[in-house]
Amino acid sequence: MTARPAVTVPDAIAAVVAAQAETYVNARTAAGPLQHGEFVAIGHAVVAELRGAGWHIAPHHDLEVPTVRHTPCPSCRQPKSPRRYLCLACWCQLSDAARRALSRRDSQAMARLRELHRQLEAGVPPADIAVSP
Repeated sequence: MTARPAVTVPDAIAAVVAAQAETYVNARTAAGPLQHGEFVAIGHAVVAELRGAGWHIAPHHDLEVPTVRHTPCPSCRQPKSPRRYLCLACWCQLSDAARRALSRRDSQAMARLRELHRQLEAGVPPADIAVSP
């Protein structure tokens, strides 16, 4: 069998969905709207079927989902959410004044963050951290 020419993922999905997945989608939508995970599963099944039929499917980079990396909390080393300074447990241990200061978005925000990190590296517990307003 000779390999078929490369196609973009949207073209390939459109071709296979018209032939293979329409029955499933129609039956499932009669029971209610499709959930996000079902759309993803249909997409994966379509791509797998096309690859099995000898199609070369080139990934469409605009459709790729970036991987979220959960960096460790600098205080307790537990995972913390992206774009957060500390995990929720450590954040709640900070004083109200420290939380207000670290939440402020102004020209001194980076200086306050460096101050927080310096104190954490020195071993200061979150409850005892004082950050300049």
